[in-house]
Amino acid sequence: MRLSYRVLAIGLVVAIPVAAWATDLYTKRSNNQLREGPGTFFPVVANLPVNTKVRKLEEKDRWLRVQAESKIGWLAEASLDEKQQTGTLEAMSKEWSDARASRGTVGAAVKGFAGQIKNVQRGALDSFYAQQGPFFSATEFWAFRALLLPYRSGAVALGAAEDKTISKQGYDIGPRETAVGLAVAARVAATGLVRDPLLQRYANLIATNLLSETAFYDTYFSVYILDSDGVGSFAVPGGYIFLSRGLLSLCRDEAELAGLIAHEIIHVVRRHGLREMKVQATRLRADNAMDELDSETSRDAVEDDLDEFAEQAYAVVNKPRLEKYEIEADLMGTVLLHRAGYDPRGMSRLIGRMASAHPEMPMSARLSRMDKFMATQFSGVGRGATMPDRFAVSVRRGR
Repeated sequence: MRLSYRVLAIGLVVAIPVAAWATDLYTKRSNNQLREGPGTFFPVVANLPVNTKVRKLEEKDRWLRVQAESKIGWLAEASLDEKQQTGTLEAMSKEWSDARASRGTVGAAVKGFAGQIKNVQRGALDSFYAQQGPFFSATEFWAFRALLLPYRSGAVALGAAEDKTISKQGYDIGPRETAVGLAVAARVAATGLVRDPLLQRYANLIATNLLSETAFYDTYFSVYILDSDGVGSFAVPGGYIFLSRGLLSLCRDEAELAGLIAHEIIHVVRRHGLREMKVQATRLRADNAMDELDSETSRDAVEDDLDEFAEQAYAVVNKPRLEKYEIEADLMGTVLLHRAGYDPRGMSRLIGRMASAHPEMPMSARLSRMDKFMATQFSGVGRGATMPDRFAVSVRRGR
């Protein structure tokens, strides 16, 4: 009898941790991308709506390998919760998963919506859509990131509000906003892109590494280089970033280029462009507005709304941003640089060089605010990585 009790006791000791490890979880975003591996650079297996129950199988670097009914793949830990969600996300999830919207992939659905918008040439949309990546492999990303890890481990925690925002800021958008972003991005790309696979791979490795230091690390962003001598950069809803060749030429090392990309990432996630379109943005995100999937909604009315929103979004992209948004992107982008292991002064160096090279640009307020921010938050912080050699190979070869 004593032996039986001992066996039972041992069995309970083993069973308790296994049961705790195999806890059921629920997706908490409107669209949760189940991927083949732990990273946004892996292909999508399925798109799961909010409140999909999954079983945890494995964990790696803030990604969980899960089983969702018959499908197995990886979900970001940030997209899961122990409890089911309540609120308005169900309507957004319905848009992503409705069979009439997407019989194939979410990408096809978004492209279909974007194709309904006026002033977007089908050829331009198809051409840009074909350039969506992937731009690098998982092995290439981990090798790229490995050189920054020693610097990242030495990064000190900041008390800045910007750091806390990056730790908590989410980014969850519906198919309509994503479609408008794709349409606007296609129009911007149609003005001409630099066709340099090595450069594009390099810029996207930087972006993905920066994103890995945020709360929205499972969000896919893509960076493109515009074939223009002008000094300009654009951030489009849905995670599309454009940097001009002229602006890229002002960068001297990877920390400065990373600062430029971090600045644009903040513009997208903080929805600075949409904030300048308050009325349209409210309509776009309202529960019942522009419901393409409602059979009672007039298709003509839907197309008119999409057209109007896309035109305003394109206009916002092509005009100077409000100064307060530029400053917010500067400060939060600098914090993001620091968290990724880069020299946080990369951003301020680039801003100073832009002001010197282009005195016609209104940079005085940004420079003043940046100087104060660096003095108060980074006075005792080490330099971090600049990676000039890697930058030179990828950006300045043959120049």
